[in-house]
Amino acid sequence: MEKIHYSERGRLFWLRNLLNILFIVTAIAGVAVYLLQDKTTGTYIVLGAMGIKIIETSLRIMKL
Repeated sequence: MEKIHYSERGRLFWLRNLLNILFIVTAIAGVAVYLLQDKTTGTYIVLGAMGIKIIETSLRIMKL
């Protein structure tokens, strides 16, 4: 297994990591709200988390 050099990760590697952490936290919160409280609000929170993931994936595809 080869070590990935920083230049191969892209300029915004730190931002992608931050967006991934935000996605995971938001998705878990959304599922918790969905299961424990209001299903509509939980759905909106999970959809917001998906939006965050789409942004992160777009950065990855553009290799920024």
